[in-house]
Amino acid sequence: MKTNEFRYEISSTNESSDKYGKCDVCGKHASEVFHQMEEQYYRIEHDGKVYEGWTKHECHDHFGHEQCLLAQRRAI
Repeated sequence: MKTNEFRYEISSTNESSDKYGKCDVCGKHASEVFHQMEEQYYRIEHDGKVYEGWTKHECHDHFGHEQCLLAQRRAI
């Protein structure tokens, strides 16, 4: 069972759109491109055992302006 709990990691690439392309969110040039990775929490019960953790399944990684990436995070 997936939940609506997401976590994010964001970091600077220390490069511009000249290397990584335009912002995935707004489509404009970025002088500093950031990379944001999304993960979703899951918990599965099977044969009396509980499996839980974080998955990237059906999650998104984006490149772009820091503020654009922060603004597009899923609401919890």
